[in-house]
Amino acid sequence: MAVQKNTLQRAKAMGVGALSTVHGMSIMGSLLGSSHCVVGACPVKWSKYLRSAYPEVPPFLADLEAEVQREAPKKQAGEGGQLSFAGLSAEERLQAVRTSLLDMARQVVDSQDLDADSALLDSGMDSLSGVEFRNRLVTEFEGIRMPNSLIFDYPNVNALSEFISGQLGDAAPAPVVQDDSAGAAAAPAPDARVELLERLNERTSGAPIFLVPGAGMQAGGFRSLASLLPVPAYGLSWPKGARPRSEWPSSLAELSDLFLQEIMKVQPTGPYFFAGHSFGATVCTEMACIVETRGEQVSVLALLDPRSLPPFTVDIAGAFAKTGLVDSLALLAQTVPDGSKYATLLQEVSQLDSKEHDATVRRSLNPAALASLEHVHETTKWYSGLLQGVAQDKGAGKLRTRQVAVLHAAESWRQAPAEGTTESAAEAMVRTFQAATFQTDAEVAQRMKGQRAKKMPAALKLRVPGTHFSMLHEPHCAALARRLCRVLDEATGDEEAA
Repeated sequence: MAVQKNTLQRAKAMGVGALSTVHGMSIMGSLLGSSHCVVGACPVKWSKYLRSAYPEVPPFLADLEAEVQREAPKKQAGEGGQLSFAGLSAEERLQAVRTSLLDMARQVVDSQDLDADSALLDSGMDSLSGVEFRNRLVTEFEGIRMPNSLIFDYPNVNALSEFISGQLGDAAPAPVVQDDSAGAAAAPAPDARVELLERLNERTSGAPIFLVPGAGMQAGGFRSLASLLPVPAYGLSWPKGARPRSEWPSSLAELSDLFLQEIMKVQPTGPYFFAGHSFGATVCTEMACIVETRGEQVSVLALLDPRSLPPFTVDIAGAFAKTGLVDSLALLAQTVPDGSKYATLLQEVSQLDSKEHDATVRRSLNPAALASLEHVHETTKWYSGLLQGVAQDKGAGKLRTRQVAVLHAAESWRQAPAEGTTESAAEAMVRTFQAATFQTDAEVAQRMKGQRAKKMPAALKLRVPGTHFSMLHEPHCAALARRLCRVLDEATGDEEAA
């Protein structure tokens, strides 16, 4: 039976087996020649499927999950995790890690020809599948801290193997505690939890700046900008596996407080530098208000093309609730550095009936990329719901931050493409959505005025080249970095003068 290659690959990655063509045709022949009802069966690795298919196992599969746990063989000392490498020499451990990583990387890029010294990002691994690859490593090498910038810092399997093997060599295996209780699940190691705060550059001097992304909550989009800043830069994300879905914050204030807890691990006290892009500008504003109510100081609040500040005149959450995977893919095509490959796919999808869009995207992406896209899609809808709720909870209060800067990109979404230019399907989808939901410069200025405490100076307004998304990438991010440096200089200059 002819089946899309990616469909089989995605099923295999989730633990669902497949029949050979000969076996499948034989069974089909038997079915067609029979008048009896037939119960179908498919080989499934339930432990892998439940972990891959659901962030949280649904209640109707709870009994099956318990049975999987009861039937799973007990791990003895030396089996799995760090303990499986405990008896190996450094050279043997490195080779074992390299073999494991190469197998996982080949699955992600869907190529058995991938070499250990091949650059992963040049071999088929993109922004989406790279995130999923890291998530798999966090699960496979439990207890090893994996930076969110993993595939940028260690661009091939050889470099990555040396990093992980070195971490395994430095870490002492945890003692094995035998638990004979039926169905008892081992608690994950505390250090295995995915980090919300990501280091974006290697600067060591100066007060750090904390960057909050917009829809999708992926801080990697700030990497180009952070590389040009003269101070340490950190990005806040909501990566897959950050929390069980039932534990996701239910309000913007709750999310902001959670982010502040992460920030305080790096910088326990103020003054703080915050910057947020798009939706992230609203989060930064909320964070600044919370910090100020606690008696701490925020020296800089930089809002990078904010277009969703309360109060809202459109139903942002409702607009995002109506979007599908194809809309999130269009968003990613504009936001990630390698978005052109997604734009090409969207161009093909746009020729199909709208009812076929999401199904076609699912068939076309490899399992790792699809898993990341689904997370971005879910996160964006959740994020927009938190913003919409600000109108009800009124936020933390009025801003007292002395240096507030609004850096605006062009309102390109307000105009049709210039005559003679060609707009891609991704660009058209994003522009149409922005036109329906974005606030204009004048509306943003009005809301900023309403959020400022009395007698505080008006927000500094600066223009940056590029569009809402391209301002964060080359070549426009250089000008954005200069504007941000100006804001930081003025703020620190005021403090020194005081």
